[in-house]
Amino acid sequence: MTFTVANNPFSMNLLVVNPDDPTLKGGMKGVINFESLKKALPLKDITLNGILTTDLSFDGKYQYIEKEQYEKFTANGKIALQNVLFKNADFPAGISVPSGEVTITPARLNLKDLKVKINSSDFALAGYLANYLPYVFKDQTLKGNFTLNSNKIDLNEFMANMTTSETDTTQAVTTQSSAPAEETSSVLAIPKNIELAFGTNIKEILFDSLVINSVKGNIETSGGIATLKNLSMDMLNGNLIMNGAYNTANPVKPSVDLNLRITDIDIHSAYNAFSFIKQSLPIAMNCNGKISAAMKFSSDLDKEMSPIMTTANGGGSLSTKGFVLNDNPAMTQLANLLKNDELSRLSISNLKIDFKIEQGNIIVEPFTTNIAGNPTTFSGSQTVDGKMDYTMSMNIARKYFGKDIDKVLKAIPGANNIQSLDVDVKLGGTLDKPTITPDLSKALKKIEKEAGKELKNNLLKGLDKLFK
Repeated sequence: MTFTVANNPFSMNLLVVNPDDPTLKGGMKGVINFESLKKALPLKDITLNGILTTDLSFDGKYQYIEKEQYEKFTANGKIALQNVLFKNADFPAGISVPSGEVTITPARLNLKDLKVKINSSDFALAGYLANYLPYVFKDQTLKGNFTLNSNKIDLNEFMANMTTSETDTTQAVTTQSSAPAEETSSVLAIPKNIELAFGTNIKEILFDSLVINSVKGNIETSGGIATLKNLSMDMLNGNLIMNGAYNTANPVKPSVDLNLRITDIDIHSAYNAFSFIKQSLPIAMNCNGKISAAMKFSSDLDKEMSPIMTTANGGGSLSTKGFVLNDNPAMTQLANLLKNDELSRLSISNLKIDFKIEQGNIIVEPFTTNIAGNPTTFSGSQTVDGKMDYTMSMNIARKYFGKDIDKVLKAIPGANNIQSLDVDVKLGGTLDKPTITPDLSKALKKIEKEAGKELKNNLLKGLDKLFK
């Protein structure tokens, strides 16, 4: 077959002998100017520019490829793209390929200097695709190894395009059928029959409200699963290193299974960036400071690629070198309880917390810190729906009790020996509406030791009245 478009000749030929055990012979050669081609074809509402140049040939039995006897199969040539631009309703800003060249051998398609720009995202790929003929003729697995460089990848644009396309498809189906329309999904599916390895160097990724910089590491895909290997990125004024997997083998039920190492990430920024932090740790809304963590996390994902917390499991440790909690309902209640406003603002210099996540429920192992200079041991749990059951065992210096409480203590014989009291505080209720309940049994034992049993009942009544 030969044709000429705008004085550019193009020829193609193909011979197939014995389709059951085929011998293939053919090739193509010529230049296609897409702008001229568009004038000859009815491509409405589509912009198409650029030039494709090709010169390739192949000759041999397909069984040689299956047996990887590539030396018996002849295939060589190249395909080059230059200043290609494609626009339609889904990609109004266009998909452009400024340059790209593929050289062909029986075993591989070698990709050199392929540059692609999709909307505001840019990609520069170099590497190879192997097993491409079995992939085309027998639907076998396509394999490849690439380096990916990019100045910017905006995942929000890709997900918006996916949602728009799926919505249009759903509406078209709905007009032809009375069946209910399926919900659209923003899940990025990994093809099952493509095995690729990427070495990445991406300067910026935009995802939801996140700005991620300096993305470096390795990503491998196989069977619908993307495996992350030492994928490092700067985000939220800190650094995150990920190992693990993003699994879309069942596209209806995507999941993640990750090992995370977090260094100096800003707490407040993380709250604004991740919906699951808003759900499980709304306390972070009023936090300032940076955290570091090492943790495992696995969860199914919803159609917006957010964790389904009832399926979340994992655990690890969290630490901070500087942490301030302002305007928290629980701490405000504690300050009111002890009649001292200083305790409403929680400031912690050093903190290390071990925790577990079981089906979205968080279990915090006992850890000791200081609240306004008072040694405090904290432990407990919260359910996936936000119900809390924590205990703060505090040794509170006398100077932190309000005047009313100190007045009662001064009336006790031997009060000068009481410089601090042990108070257990039960933190219950929900994340949105916490409750604080004091347990004065330890404090009363100390008071009883100093004042004698005969004062116990009166003191108990007096302190109970004050600690409310």
